Amino acid sequence: MIFLRNGKPFFYLADTAWMAFSNLSVTDWEKYLDYRKMQGFTAIQISVLPILNDSSFGNDSLMPFEFNQDGRMDFHKINESYFDKAKTMTRVIVKKGLVPALVVLWNNYVPTAWASEAIGNTSVMDEDDLENYAAHVTDLFNEFKPIYIISGDTNFETDTVVRYYSKLLDFVKARSPESLTTMHLNPAAEVPDAIQKSTNLDFYMYQSGHGGNEIDNPWKFAEKFAAYPVKRPVVNGEPNYEGTAHGREYPRFSDFDVRRAVWQSILSGAKAGTGYGAHGIWMFQQEGMAFNNLSFSGHPFLWQDALRFEGAWDLGFAKWLFEKYDLFETWPCQNLIEAPNEIRAAAAGDRSLIAVYMPYAFPLKIKLDMRDYKVTVFTLEKNRVLDPGFSFNEGISILKMIPFNEDALLIAEKQLRRSVRQGVMKNSAPILGTG
Repeated sequence: MIFLRNGKPFFYLADTAWMAFSNLSVTDWEKYLDYRKMQGFTAIQISVLPILNDSSFGNDSLMPFEFNQDGRMDFHKINESYFDKAKTMTRVIVKKGLVPALVVLWNNYVPTAWASEAIGNTSVMDEDDLENYAAHVTDLFNEFKPIYIISGDTNFETDTVVRYYSKLLDFVKARSPESLTTMHLNPAAEVPDAIQKSTNLDFYMYQSGHGGNEIDNPWKFAEKFAAYPVKRPVVNGEPNYEGTAHGREYPRFSDFDVRRAVWQSILSGAKAGTGYGAHGIWMFQQEGMAFNNLSFSGHPFLWQDALRFEGAWDLGFAKWLFEKYDLFETWPCQNLIEAPNEIRAAAAGDRSLIAVYMPYAFPLKIKLDMRDYKVTVFTLEKNRVLDPGFSFNEGISILKMIPFNEDALLIAEKQLRRSVRQGVMKNSAPILGTG
């Protein structure tokens, strides 16, 4: 399943800017959005409230509520300047033709959630305050028809957490029927049955994670969520952030790691799109800011440096390829190839279109006679375009191993399909629904 926009397929490519409302000026926000728009991004993911357990703060960081003398956040004492700025910044997103994707309540604001426990429950919201808060959020942002990401980094580890987010989902959807809804999950999370069966949830969003031992999560999670009994579009909303340490271990994730996670996701069932994150952008790190999760993620880059990481360009190119070749029509099809599991394949139902991602050079065998196909291989580090050599043997097509030590994407189209396909980039109207 995919997103539709004006009745046409839409690829969700969202940069992660969780802490923008707290840490970035409106002037810098304009510059940042212009750069991401140029790269082909279609959406921006932001947390409405600051993430308190895992982020950066400085003297100029804005807070949405005042703190009591005991150090606890007082949700009845609103800082109007914070929310005025948040509305202004969201208006700029829409003005530039991008879609705001807003996390309503990060899990550090929910009692018994792992993040609220980690910081001593200094920011938990009473259940009685949920509806007032959600009403404030929807009143503020509904005019922009955002995607509402109801939860943030959530495990659903207790009945209380499930109840909070179920109530919030229903309330937000009732007040915002034109907005799509989803949940941002911790890698360890499963979507509870009550939420999975809710008619108020529009698509699945998983997080494949940032640990060095989670290399198979992108494709395994895509398969898992695509196989849920209630079928919805699937997005990997948080693959490994470029520049982040490997979950308490260096080295850092590279542009290759980002490409691998994203291509494995979108060819394995998460074809509605992907998020992207750069370690320095998501919290908008500036000189003098203290980052409170060094032990897991490592030192962040200054946001101006992280903005220019290569992985963002790679994902813009991935979106271009996905739309140009209309890969929305494909479905996971591992039985079409003879290759290790980390090489991922998808194909149209009639096999007139095939896509294969190879994270390394490999002599690929495709169980199909492909003499009537136009086959193109794109190397994804140096962006070469190859016309590969094939040999054929009893219905099997054998791709000669590419002569470059980098990852690559194979696109194969039957000649008839290619002659009628129009590689037209979609326009950029607001998201309207799913299909």
